[in-house]
Amino acid sequence: MRPACLNGAPCPPFPLRAVDLSFRRAAGGPLIMGVMFDFDGAAPPLASLRARIATRAHHIPSLRYRLRRSDRKAYAAGRFEPGTHVLQVLVSRRGQFDAARRQILTRPLPEDRPSWDVWLIRCAEESFTVCFRSDHALRDGIAAASILRLLIEDEPGHWSPRSPQSARVSLRGVAAALGQSARAMRPLTPAPAFAGAESGTPQLFHRDLPMALLRGAARAHGATVNDVYLAALSEAVHRRHQEGTHQGHPPMPVTVPLSVRGRAQATLVGNALVGVRLTLPCKDSGGVEGALHAVTAQTRRLRAIDYRGSARLVLDALPRRAGARLALRVAGAGPVGLLASNMDCGPTLTLFGLPASQAQLFSAPADGLRCYTALTGYDSHARLTVVHDGSLTGMPCLGEHWVAAVRELADAPRASEAAAEVVRSAPSRRTGRPR
Repeated sequence: MRPACLNGAPCPPFPLRAVDLSFRRAAGGPLIMGVMFDFDGAAPPLASLRARIATRAHHIPSLRYRLRRSDRKAYAAGRFEPGTHVLQVLVSRRGQFDAARRQILTRPLPEDRPSWDVWLIRCAEESFTVCFRSDHALRDGIAAASILRLLIEDEPGHWSPRSPQSARVSLRGVAAALGQSARAMRPLTPAPAFAGAESGTPQLFHRDLPMALLRGAARAHGATVNDVYLAALSEAVHRRHQEGTHQGHPPMPVTVPLSVRGRAQATLVGNALVGVRLTLPCKDSGGVEGALHAVTAQTRRLRAIDYRGSARLVLDALPRRAGARLALRVAGAGPVGLLASNMDCGPTLTLFGLPASQAQLFSAPADGLRCYTALTGYDSHARLTVVHDGSLTGMPCLGEHWVAAVRELADAPRASEAAAEVVRSAPSRRTGRPR
């Protein structure tokens, strides 16, 4: 990524990097992604929101860039009218929000101007959503969240994303990244839970939990929130599959994007991501606690060998076409059961005096990928978003099973303590007194 339009200078062309090209090729055109903030209360007038965004967008150079279908470079638009990017959709009741979100997920991005827009989803029942959409080839989730906050927040600039814990490079990390590359070229058997003919019509739903629940489960097991999220997904896939087939689900590869975006790069054009394949144990885990142990063992090793920085070095060292092919193979499409993102959207955001109640990262599934999940943290809230192909039935059950598995992990230490207390209070065989 490079700085652009500094001090009023002309915006230079931006050559797409390998990871940017991979998102372009994944959908054969623009792959829509974005971020939403939900609010309780009366929506602001569209004119007021449009005026705020139009004023602020001129100070975010990356919003000027556009990309045509055959381009390998992004170019800044000579004429930039951000007010035309702000749109509105009306729903009569809260139950129609998901339908409106699905509509926004599938609606094409503008082709005659920079490929982003902001939607105000206004509900007659005193609630609304503000949604930022973009071509994924031009920015990732962290950039989208940073930009939307700068565009709409009452007092922007108080939050910026955390820099990755480590961008170091190690020989073991490079070897692991090359090993990932070699494994990505092997044929894989499609995951049974997500196999079958595609309908091409994405569906979307979400489930909410307090972030404290995930953090408590992570602390109790010596894991991270991301580990808890993935372990609960592993158990949820197994339970949903077992309900439909009465069989356990085999271990399943999943692609996890890792950010390499520094704090100072929050809004720059381009994706700052590397991907890694992990294996969710599903039926072979021995329950959700076993799944957490299996996931944690994999993620600890990645941190120990500095995988994040090493993988970026390997990806950047390859020719762009080869790097794009590799990034697509790691994502895996059909053979990879799902792509699982995880992102923090920062502390409370206020818009015209109203605090946002939730945040949500989303992306349309790439060609051949049947399911995309995202865990979005915002203030004290967490939201699991699932975008899946319409041919997959019973998918809302996956969300319910995920919530149940997270709660089981959070409750497991208390259950262990209660069992230990029962043992301690049981009479000793030798003395007859409590131990």
